[in-house]
Amino acid sequence: LSILEDYKGHKLVIHAVALLKDKDIIVHYNIVGSGDASKSLSNYAAFRGVSQLVEFHGYLDDLQISAIYGRSQLFVMPSFVVKRINDEWSGEGFGLVYLEAALHGLASIACLEGGQVDAIIDGVTGSLVSPSHTEIAATIEYFYRNPLTLKNKGVAAKIHCLKHHNQEVFKAHLIRELLQNTYG
Repeated sequence: LSILEDYKGHKLVIHAVALLKDKDIIVHYNIVGSGDASKSLSNYAAFRGVSQLVEFHGYLDDLQISAIYGRSQLFVMPSFVVKRINDEWSGEGFGLVYLEAALHGLASIACLEGGQVDAIIDGVTGSLVSPSHTEIAATIEYFYRNPLTLKNKGVAAKIHCLKHHNQEVFKAHLIRELLQNTYG
């Protein structure tokens, strides 16, 4: 939870949780990780009136993270691409966490930009949205009101991940790239 990595979209989700609360749709948002943005995000949750719905877990080991995935119904991390002051771009490189969520049978909500588009099939394994708290809230609400659709997307996410992002596929891609770069 770094101030320099504000592109992860935590504030967007906190705002979406507040919008949903205003519609009497209560969702809980788990934030895993620690860093210099924790206090700011906690203050933002308080400002939006959803402190009781946003839980900051701090650093967790793999087993603890797996337990959170296990009790969750949806993974939401709307990372977006930002241009920094020094003309460098920042954003999700690939989005391994979306695959971790998929392996736990969770559909994801992510933004239309960045490396996560390689991990999520829009409309099949989750939803790709604009970096907008209103669009994120609307998508969460849709899944909230359509739990069977959410469950089916989670199953599809797990199947897709196991089929297309496994060790054998990775090795084949790596060998192909190495041979192509070596022999042109």
